[in-house]
Amino acid sequence: DPLGGHKFRAFSAPSTLGAAMTASVIIPILYAIGVLSCVFHLANGIWTMGITWGVWTSPAAQRRANWICAAAGLFLAVVGMSALYGAVTVDQVQAVEFENKMYDAKVASGEVVANEHKRAGSDDAAAH
Repeated sequence: DPLGGHKFRAFSAPSTLGAAMTASVIIPILYAIGVLSCVFHLANGIWTMGITWGVWTSPAAQRRANWICAAAGLFLAVVGMSALYGAVTVDQVQAVEFENKMYDAKVASGEVVANEHKRAGSDDAAAH
């Protein structure tokens, strides 16, 4: 509760993710550290796998693989940080309105059974 993670609800993910990310400055920092650590681990692991399995054995091949893995890692880091930026800067009022429009459309089409705790911003939803 003190860090704001309890605010996330899967039924209204965009608005509640924004609320959880803006509840404390610690959450986005931890998210960034975690994502960048995972990206580094993946890129480094692929490069090491290539050496271990004999995919790139010559120094020239290892240099090329190093550049390729670094480029892939940078690409994934940009994607992850873009997701973080989107979560932190989401307009929560607009997101709630859009989520409720989607909910109403899914109920009308019969795709979802009406259940008010799935509605974004409902009093019942805030209690959970």
